Amino acid sequence: MTGWLDYAIADFVPFSAEAYWRLIENYSREVWPLHLAAFALGAVAIFLTVRPFPWSGRAVACLLAVVWAWVGWRFVGTEYAALNWAGEGFMWAFMVQAALLLVFGVIGGGLGLGAPGPARRIDLGLAVAAVALYPMVAMVSGRPVAGAEVFGIHPDPTALATLGLAALAPHGLTAMALSIIPLAWVAVSALTLIALGAPEAWVLIAALALALGGLLLRRPARV
Repeated sequence: MTGWLDYAIADFVPFSAEAYWRLIENYSREVWPLHLAAFALGAVAIFLTVRPFPWSGRAVACLLAVVWAWVGWRFVGTEYAALNWAGEGFMWAFMVQAALLLVFGVIGGGLGLGAPGPARRIDLGLAVAAVALYPMVAMVSGRPVAGAEVFGIHPDPTALATLGLAALAPHGLTAMALSIIPLAWVAVSALTLIALGAPEAWVLIAALALALGGLLLRRPARV
């Protein structure tokens, strides 16, 4: 009997690299110029975190909930599901994440600033990189501008930015609850890109390590 160890990661990815990048590019062209609005939302979320108002935590959580629901429906459930049989399940995971952000981040009191120290710098740095720098990964990898992945439009930078911002929640358990699905998505996406032979996988792996490092560096008093 063939065991699980006889399978490679590529055996669980039902599409080619060419099909995946073509999907990204076609989808990006379809929703343009929403990229500009999404980038602005990401910048606003970071600004409200760095220079907060009393309502900033709830506003950032609400913003993140909206983009998770949008990306889950428009990209994962509509586009990605056409390539991957698991796409519908991933879509519901995105909807659950949107609900968690509303419950913990809006109703539950909002996201916070995080305690001063290395963990906060890592979290904010990850969020800024996801919003401002991740779109450049496509060009560095030799793909066209249409293949640039943007926060609020594509799942990978959306998950990475959420990991950075959610980790700043005032309670460690809240941060963990809001990080589980983004962590899982980044891990699955990294494995998928490894199977496709895409160098972008190592960007996700490095970001995943930073996110986990930020969570581990949190002070026990905040757990």
